[in-house]
Amino acid sequence: MYCSRAWRRGPAESSLRSLLADRLQVEQWDGSVRAVSEEGPPFLRELIGWVALGGACGALTRYSLTLVFPETPGEWPWATLVANMLGCLLMGLFLGFLSQFREVPLRTSALIATGFLGGLTTFSTYASDAVTLVDAGEAVMAGLYLATTVAAGWILVRVGWEIGRWGRGDDEAVFSPAEMGE
Repeated sequence: MYCSRAWRRGPAESSLRSLLADRLQVEQWDGSVRAVSEEGPPFLRELIGWVALGGACGALTRYSLTLVFPETPGEWPWATLVANMLGCLLMGLFLGFLSQFREVPLRTSALIATGFLGGLTTFSTYASDAVTLVDAGEAVMAGLYLATTVAAGWILVRVGWEIGRWGRGDDEAVFSPAEMGE
């Protein structure tokens, strides 16, 4: 059985090849499986395709938000905020729903979490928007934007988690949000 797990070693300790081998060939250990693939290393090419497909869809969704919420320097960056908050809510829903399972198909995680939600959300634009606000003389607004994004993001992941687990008792969850995040 092939599965992914949280990366515990620093990147300097391992080459990309051994990182991928660890990620796809480790047998289940200590009950903390994140995703599973029966196919093993040849599955990597297909997995990259799933990540790319999800990432393209997430990036197109984020771009669409910039068309709906056009931004002007010095004004509240609504498109980035909406993209990140939507991503937080969807991540919470995804993790909450998957909390009932010990094993998750690696394709599912690659397509939705890594691909789509990775392409939708953007930390670099979040930080860049804050710098733009400061440069436009809106330091207070930048601070509010930074704090709002972090606080609302945390709340939306938790709300999504609870909605995703709807109808299951607390004792039925296999993982908490912190245990499932990679």
